[in-house]
Amino acid sequence: MSRLTEFRAFLLFPALFLFAACANKSPPLLTLGGRACTSAPALESAIPIAIDDHELRFVFSDKTPCFGPAGDAASVYVAYRLPAFTEPYIIDVTSEPAGQALFSPRLVLLDGDGKVIREIPRGEFTSHNASLHAALRVHPEEHYLLVASDPKTIGQQISRISETTQTMTLMSVTPAAVVAASYHSGDDSTADFVGALNGTTVVDAKFIPKAK
Repeated sequence: MSRLTEFRAFLLFPALFLFAACANKSPPLLTLGGRACTSAPALESAIPIAIDDHELRFVFSDKTPCFGPAGDAASVYVAYRLPAFTEPYIIDVTSEPAGQALFSPRLVLLDGDGKVIREIPRGEFTSHNASLHAALRVHPEEHYLLVASDPKTIGQQISRISETTQTMTLMSVTPAAVVAASYHSGDDSTADFVGALNGTTVVDAKFIPKAK
């Protein structure tokens, strides 16, 4: 393959990658679509969380299970089993956008028998660029964490200011080599999302640093 052919392939690959990434973005999912929901979350299949290990990513979709106590609107959810430590630690939960969909989260903490101890509503999540984030200190009596959808905010329009850094690479091809020069610039932009039942959440656990 000639240098010119390699250069053309180099330029074409990012465009194909971006096209494939956009094609895989699902539209915002706003209804449960007649799904059969349980009255309580299934905790026996809760995903264990390890502290200072690695992030746990979960993709909410039209196949994600849901629960809804009698008389309440149902929510899709993923259940996590919290680590048992006497040393205090923090759980970080982030909702990342997927196309125009931004999973609208709330957090529910339960004891070992599945009784609700407390809830962190959608309104207590803070914005971080295009994502939503919440951090909470876990109490000893809390054994499970539910990352669940917030029925009240599904379908709401969400605008987020995102800081972006752009890199432009200019390349020239000579008989001897391919020469590249990169230029960087920053910008703020406003992105519009829809509070949805689908999207990606990231859960991470960290010990609270001890005072020196």
